Amino acid sequence: MTEDVGSLTVAQVAHMLQAGQAVALLPDHFPGPVRLHGRWWHYPHTALDEGGAYEPAPAALAQVFTRQHARLADAGVTIGPTPTGGDGEPRP
Repeated sequence: MTEDVGSLTVAQVAHMLQAGQAVALLPDHFPGPVRLHGRWWHYPHTALDEGGAYEPAPAALAQVFTRQHARLADAGVTIGPTPTGGDGEPRP
């Protein structure tokens, strides 16, 4: 069963990014995917029309973000720490 963690406003995420509590996948694109408290969050396209908020990324999308993060790191782009699972090991 999936834990319901709610949503975050764009202002909340911006504050967490500035405070170093979150890592943006694409720092030059906001709102965009962010890693926060061991979880990827995204801003759904539908949220633009609804004054929406960040939501936890579904598992398949989170895997895409993790792979993108790894590719950027392999290319030498510094965007923040490697996302890890609860065991501290990098996620695939």
